[in-house]
Amino acid sequence: PAQDIKAEYEACKAIADKIERAKASQELDKKYPNYAIARRAANTSRDKSAKTGTARHSSLEDYIRMCIVENQGKPRGVLASEYSSDVLNFINWAFTNVDVFLFTEANCYHEGLWVGGIADLGLRLNNGKRFVCDHKSSKEAYPDQFLQCAIYDVLLSHSGGLDADGNKLFDWEPADGYIVFPFRSDPFTPEYRYNVEQFRKGVEATVHLYKLF
Repeated sequence: PAQDIKAEYEACKAIADKIERAKASQELDKKYPNYAIARRAANTSRDKSAKTGTARHSSLEDYIRMCIVENQGKPRGVLASEYSSDVLNFINWAFTNVDVFLFTEANCYHEGLWVGGIADLGLRLNNGKRFVCDHKSSKEAYPDQFLQCAIYDVLLSHSGGLDADGNKLFDWEPADGYIVFPFRSDPFTPEYRYNVEQFRKGVEATVHLYKLF
């Protein structure tokens, strides 16, 4: 069928493009030795950051789940030796600001939008406001990161929070705001957004644009 031929052509073209990029990179390595050194350093830094981010994410999930299971969602004390300094920054912030953690790593979906995902964190602050939150390895928060929170908010409002097998764990009313935790900020500075209706409208528009292009 024509679609199979097209798919095979595109796959072969992608492989050819990758080979050409590799050749071009090798030529640059030979012609500009400093380029090769810089590229390898950048790749090493990127890979190290990815590993650090994954380990941090796992530690945060473990801590929040422990609070939910063992302490009715209330932030609880830990030994400083148990966690890295950046995770301790989050824990210290939570002690001052968080009433209860509501969920961590909640699966969610919306069949109408044909989108699914896993939301990092939901919590209620001491002021009674509920937030969908996301952990990021950036130095500051960016608009698209809040849009990601809004996507999870819309999905959770539709499907509720689910476990990995699709069993519903809780219902979810739309959040009062969104928080992004940029773990490379110095000092550690969570950022908030409260214009949730604007972001929720942006969710459907984003999905339509994605499908269009």
